[in-house]
Amino acid sequence: MHYSSTLLRQVDHLIDELKTYDNEPVNMHMAYRSATLDIIMEYLFARCYDAISARHFRNSTIVSLQESLSTLFVLKHFPLVFTILKILPDWLVNKLDSSAKGFIRIVHTCETHANEVLSNPEEKLHNASHEIVYHHLVTPDPAKRSEMPSKVRLSNEASSLLNAGSDTVGGTCTTGTFYVLNDERILQRLRTELDEARKERGMGVKETLGFEVLEKLPYLTAVIKESLRLAHGVVTPLPRVVGPEDSIVGGYKVPKGVSNHPCYLSCAHHFFSPIERRSNLFSIHTQ
Repeated sequence: MHYSSTLLRQVDHLIDELKTYDNEPVNMHMAYRSATLDIIMEYLFARCYDAISARHFRNSTIVSLQESLSTLFVLKHFPLVFTILKILPDWLVNKLDSSAKGFIRIVHTCETHANEVLSNPEEKLHNASHEIVYHHLVTPDPAKRSEMPSKVRLSNEASSLLNAGSDTVGGTCTTGTFYVLNDERILQRLRTELDEARKERGMGVKETLGFEVLEKLPYLTAVIKESLRLAHGVVTPLPRVVGPEDSIVGGYKVPKGVSNHPCYLSCAHHFFSPIERRSNLFSIHTQ
């Protein structure tokens, strides 16, 4: 599978980079963010920023994306600001709001690639080094009577996938790594399961287990599920329009057609407690 090989290549790249730090502290959040950005860009465009190779994982795009998080709230409520920033030259954007340059760069990348694909879909997709998401987005589905998507739709789809496929995944990996390394019992149990899986297949310590094996390991699956449960997604208001009838929101009657921006953040009551206090965390139950 092309996607599997792409993922493995980037993960190996990340591990090789981490080894170069020896006893030097590493910001794992930035490391995971760099890896997830490179992976999702490979899936989308068959190219990436090579953010993993940046020293201390401080690729300029990653850093500015982190700094631009507060700016996104402004852009959400005042979309005209975003429209203006897009048409301004980079040097002026840096003067007005340097934190927005990473976000603007991502948007420009999505728009440029959407233009390239739509200008000559067959040639562009044929020349891609491996199958990408655009192979599916620009191929009309006869069963659904779908048509060739517009540049705006392609660009928006890519932008959404870039953000959803990098920030949330990086945050979840960071959360899981923190709790695993914080409890020696969890770490050793996970290592033991992986080592036994290799021994059963006559593999060496440095050999890579395939996805078809990893997805069947019960404790690894439990670790992944606990990481997903403990990590939160992007905390941001989600614009919704009430309808088609009046609704009750938070005990208040809201007429249909009203726009509201609820913010969802679900945290378990033990989230801020030491993970080792919960005897049922990281259980081997995978159902």
